[in-house]
Amino acid sequence: MRSKPSLKKVLLLTYYWPPAGGGGVQRPLKFCKYLPQFGWEPIVITAENTSAANIDKSLLSDTTGINAVFKAKSIDPAHLFNRYTRKPTPNNAIKKTNSFGNMLYPILNLIRLNFFIPDSKIGWYWPAKRMAEHLTKKQDIKLIFSTSPPYTTHLVAMSLKKITGLNWIADFRDPWVENIAYNTAPRLPIVKKINRHLENRVLCSADAIITVGNGMKKLLNAKLPTEKNKIHVIPNGYDPADTKPALKKAGRFYLSYFGTVYPYPASWKTLLHCLREYIKKDVHFSNVFRLRIWGTISDNVIQLIKDFIPPENLEIRSYQDHALMLEHLYTQQLLLLIIDNIPMNQLIITGKIFEYLPSGNPILALGPTDGDASDILTKFGGQGCIKHDDMNSIKDTIERNFTLWKTGKLPATPKRIPSLERQELTNRLASIFDALVKIQKR
Repeated sequence: MRSKPSLKKVLLLTYYWPPAGGGGVQRPLKFCKYLPQFGWEPIVITAENTSAANIDKSLLSDTTGINAVFKAKSIDPAHLFNRYTRKPTPNNAIKKTNSFGNMLYPILNLIRLNFFIPDSKIGWYWPAKRMAEHLTKKQDIKLIFSTSPPYTTHLVAMSLKKITGLNWIADFRDPWVENIAYNTAPRLPIVKKINRHLENRVLCSADAIITVGNGMKKLLNAKLPTEKNKIHVIPNGYDPADTKPALKKAGRFYLSYFGTVYPYPASWKTLLHCLREYIKKDVHFSNVFRLRIWGTISDNVIQLIKDFIPPENLEIRSYQDHALMLEHLYTQQLLLLIIDNIPMNQLIITGKIFEYLPSGNPILALGPTDGDASDILTKFGGQGCIKHDDMNSIKDTIERNFTLWKTGKLPATPKRIPSLERQELTNRLASIFDALVKIQKR
């Protein structure tokens, strides 16, 4: 009887890992889940004591087949940051900034963005590097893979490549220098210069780069001096194991937003105005409509929403486990997606797109009509993004889908999108791994 070929090993560096929650956790987690099917065993190095914004124990179910997970200690100033800027809240309450935090937040944010380079996770660098060096000596590791943000992961990987000579793949889920989350306070010129330098070193040193969309590929390609063929697009996706066989009927008409609500109230104003007018003019709509928002919600946006929408038409919860979110996602409803009106938003492809699409539910997406997200929605969902201030299109989408709901004609069956399934996307990643190993052997 022929024995099964042994798996090749890849060292995978990711700062966040379950039970931390969020889209940034799911991408490396799902890669690790399916890599063994394509001949690769992931050896994971993650952080032991992270300051993850959300905890999601339901994601632990996907880690059961991943046996090699090592945790390096992290000195993370975000623990202090969160301690002084957040109120403790019950599980289903909205996390709010306390009054002392309101005053302290700008100062702490300024410190975070100017004294910790490339990011506040730099305290993980040395413990992770030592652990990675130890593992590469003890195990027959063939490749290095790092995913960002945070960008400290790439610095660990770059140092390890120099020491071991192993090929390295860098994954960019978001831009580095242009990342809006790293530009929420003024940054010193020297800090910007150092980050640009580090980004350039990473892009030039990595043997292959993967990213989530064509816009990101174009941005990163423009920063490379000569090499233009080492950047690959592997989008986020969905796991068929997370889907449901059918959509449940709902006794109410839900417009549902699942995920983080960022502090840009202008992105919501026209939508909220349309909803308020519809609630006033249509008694049936008023009686059955619910604006459902589950996620981490910015204080200024939550206040705006409450100013426009009556409490009886609102259902607001903080971040919920991924498994619970899926239970409610697979209900007949109109799903809401908002890509905020911020610089370079054409590059943003939120992870929730890939959760929304296979549900088969219609999607009201507000964002740039010329962006990557709009292209994906048009290709796989039939309708792209609507501009934030396009009142007529917003009204039409809401009223049209409310009519479908009333007449029982909203979609009832989820749909399969093979090219966006995590297994297929991991197959593409493994192909890049295989090609690099062949090159390394020459």
